Amino acid sequence: MSARWVAGSVRAQALARRRLDTERVHTLAASPSAAEAVRSLAASQYGDRMHTDHDVAAVERAVAEALLWNLRVLAGWLPREGAEALRALAGWFEIANVDEHLRALAGEPADPPFRLGHLATAWPQLAAATSPSQLRAALKVSPWHDPGGADPCDIQVGMRLAWAERVASRAPAAAGWARAAAALLVAREGPASGGRLAADATARVVRLLGRRRPAPGRCRSSPPPYLRGSGGCSTGSTAPPICGRRRCAGGAGSLRKGRPCWAGAASGRSRRSARPRCWPPTPGWSVPRSRRRHAVAPGRRSMRWPEPAAPMAMTRVALVVPRHALRDLLVRVAGVGTVEIDQVTPLADLPLGDAARAVQRVAGRGQPSPVLSGAAPDLDALVHAGRADLLAGEVELSGYAAQAVVRGRVAALVGWTPTAGLPALSARLTEIGAAAVQLPPPRGVDPPTAPAAGRARRAFGPLVDTYATVPYRDVDPSLPAGIAYVVMFGVMFGDVGHGALLILLALLVRSGRLLRALRPHWLFVAAAGGCATLFGLAYGEFFGPTGVVPVLWLAPMDDPVTLLLAAVGLGGVLLAGAFGLGIANRLREGGWAVALYAPAGFAGALLFVAAGLVVAALYWHLLALGVAAGALALLGAVLAFVGLRAGSGGGAAGTAQAAIELFDLAVRLGANIASFARLAAFGLTHAVLGWIVWEATLALWDRGGVLLAVAVVVFLVGNAFNFGLEALVAGVQALRLAYYELFSRVFRLEGRPFRPWRVPTSSADIPEEAACPVSAR
Repeated sequence: MSARWVAGSVRAQALARRRLDTERVHTLAASPSAAEAVRSLAASQYGDRMHTDHDVAAVERAVAEALLWNLRVLAGWLPREGAEALRALAGWFEIANVDEHLRALAGEPADPPFRLGHLATAWPQLAAATSPSQLRAALKVSPWHDPGGADPCDIQVGMRLAWAERVASRAPAAAGWARAAAALLVAREGPASGGRLAADATARVVRLLGRRRPAPGRCRSSPPPYLRGSGGCSTGSTAPPICGRRRCAGGAGSLRKGRPCWAGAASGRSRRSARPRCWPPTPGWSVPRSRRRHAVAPGRRSMRWPEPAAPMAMTRVALVVPRHALRDLLVRVAGVGTVEIDQVTPLADLPLGDAARAVQRVAGRGQPSPVLSGAAPDLDALVHAGRADLLAGEVELSGYAAQAVVRGRVAALVGWTPTAGLPALSARLTEIGAAAVQLPPPRGVDPPTAPAAGRARRAFGPLVDTYATVPYRDVDPSLPAGIAYVVMFGVMFGDVGHGALLILLALLVRSGRLLRALRPHWLFVAAAGGCATLFGLAYGEFFGPTGVVPVLWLAPMDDPVTLLLAAVGLGGVLLAGAFGLGIANRLREGGWAVALYAPAGFAGALLFVAAGLVVAALYWHLLALGVAAGALALLGAVLAFVGLRAGSGGGAAGTAQAAIELFDLAVRLGANIASFARLAAFGLTHAVLGWIVWEATLALWDRGGVLLAVAVVVFLVGNAFNFGLEALVAGVQALRLAYYELFSRVFRLEGRPFRPWRVPTSSADIPEEAACPVSAR
């Protein structure tokens, strides 16, 4: 089972737990009145989409929309085959949209369509139809296939049978339910009840329900009820029998015409509540138009999304739109701000257009921030009004419009978008008849990297981003790298007083009173201050060896050797973690072949473990550990040599180069471990500077008189100097260790940052997307 199936299963279980349990359903069914049932539902998980003053039809609509939204959420977690099964199950909502669209085409009042997003099968194309015949033509070229006729009843019954067939094939667990639903539909709408079925619908019924097989040696005297008079076998046929069935008389042209779908208006009920006989009830059907706006809640409950260790999943998409609506597509894409559009021609290489020349006439020395207008503006009017921002937006829009591939009346753009945001993007594009079509990623091209949003990523992300963009397939090491950095910083900057000052600084940054540019990273500063405080307690340092706090572990000046060994041991632990992340990344990048032979994979890790076993064997005088270390070192050296030789091209020259690189690998491994001794060295330096300041302060204080004030000044200035200098030194040295010793093993490749096109719009009728799944960078 793939990771996406596991994630989808977990999400499905979470959604299932939010549904009404059996007891609450029974309580709802036993409600003494409809109003009481509505109040009960409004107090449940569906309450954010309904009000207690809604009638039953509006409540049905709200429940259906809640179901659809949860299906869209679940589809974003599942792999492609799972999403396809959900798309088949969600076909009911598309059928309901077509029902309302047919009513609108007939001049009847119609409810707004459901927002299907990525679960739409062909709704954007169906919604563009202006007549039942065009609707049938659109269905023919879609997965719904030909309903068998352009009559509204043919379209509705054909789509329902096609839906049952799709559900039976895509979701085998629901096949029995789909066949039963088809049988009930045929019993109500077919010839047995005075209706008729088109030939294509009859073929679907046969595929779903089969034909009744006669006894051996006998011919069927009459066809199944759902085939009589429907283009199947006619009971009035005088044709000679054939084995298994009678020869059909007539066909589709001889069908008895059923009652029109719109005949319900003559039944004595109001035009609004009249129901066509082939139409099952649609939620929200009888909602009064004055109150229908309440059927769809404007907001939805926020959900906490998990913060994965890998970057956000990306999807290759083609944005397909009628050529005349290309501008509307680009405006919505820019407003959503979640699509990176491929630039076939770099924007800087495009010839100057009218908008670019106009913005040169208006813009001053500064570069205006682009803003888009919802409708195509008059450039001369913008120049006259001095709207350089709108002109700059038109320049960008025209540049991206030039990247579109146009074929006849259709235009398409290709790019990348976060998978989690694809349903919202599809929903926005559906409004203009556009679609976001998933494409397979091109071979040899990795998607851009969009780091997962979260507090830890915001705090520690710059530590990784300044080194390299995390490759799309790699694990994002922001959190472990941030923890390693602050621990190394604390070892070198151990002082309770200085750590408390850093924490105070972090709180001021968080409040916005100081260094507002660092506000997203205040947690980083606070973590560094917290580690400095903890190591200050271990060292017994409070603005130097003042004796305010006791020594809980060791005093750096009294026991520097122990501090040195502890620093090297900490370096070994951090290097082990770096090798672990490196192996995980090599597996994700190229599988076992890359992970086994890479110096930053299993080969290098075996040499590292062998070095550790050698130290343990010498310390505990265990020969067995020494032998194991030798075996692991030999295995690691062989694997590394094979990988290095393959990378150098083989041959005599490649062999010599691989041998040199293998020697360099062993030397660098020892140097990397020894490099962590600087943690003890700079921790000792910080302690010595604190001791000097404190001793000078005591010497002046003991003399008394005016020198008391001088002692205070020396203490304050000395600690300020020690704080500033050592914070800078410890920060730089921790960064150096993270980059050269740790990240060099975590990263082998460099990714490409995700840069979506995001431009706000000034039009009130096209609001900007408020929630973007891409983290701020």
